[in-house]
Amino acid sequence: MSPARARTSDPAIIAAARDLLEDGGLEAVSMAGIAERVGVRAPSLYKHFGDRRGLLAAVATEVALDL
Repeated sequence: MSPARARTSDPAIIAAARDLLEDGGLEAVSMAGIAERVGVRAPSLYKHFGDRRGLLAAVATEVALDL
């Protein structure tokens, strides 16, 4: 497991993205902002999710499951 994966988890990343989405809308959801919230560098997020679109899809799935 890479050090970045050991320091954060998919659920933590998704939760940070959801927080940004709720606080500032879609435009506020950036890889840099999410990384800052979970305590890693932005490129580390790409090891968890291929790109911003993939991360947003995971957020949408979590929101749908909550409903």
